[in-house]
Amino acid sequence: MKKNMYRPVLTGLALAALLIPALAATSYPAHAASSASAHAAAGSDTPVAAAPSNVTAQAVGTTSIKVSWTNNASNQSGVVVSLDGQESVDLQGPTVSSYTWNGLSSNTKYWFYVASKIYGTPGDPTGYGNTQSAWVGPVYATTGGTQPSTSPAPQ
Repeated sequence: MKKNMYRPVLTGLALAALLIPALAATSYPAHAASSASAHAAAGSDTPVAAAPSNVTAQAVGTTSIKVSWTNNASNQSGVVVSLDGQESVDLQGPTVSSYTWNGLSSNTKYWFYVASKIYGTPGDPTGYGNTQSAWVGPVYATTGGTQPSTSPAPQ
């Protein structure tokens, strides 16, 4: 096994200086309520899409929920929708404004978050150079014929 002689060794403050900004720039839907910042490097000229608004969720069947929103970004390449902060789907297109999540369990409450994206690499929602607005939500709905709710989750 050949040793990499050019690999820097980071310890102490040097490691913390690299890790803390990287962790602060990462936003997860579960922390969306406390994160108002968008996903672009601090001090960069990278454009960030405006966050969507008027996000709603409504049960449209016993195993489906439709999530809708208003696009506020003239420069977005698509949108990402997150289910319970655990699973997400990237939707490509500058005008996409709803998504129906199918295959859910009946009589179950689900939480959703939405964010606008600009793809650094066209057609690649996970590629280098992508930026993302702040997460908006949560909104929730319950499958299985119960009255859906479009109000934000309690804080």
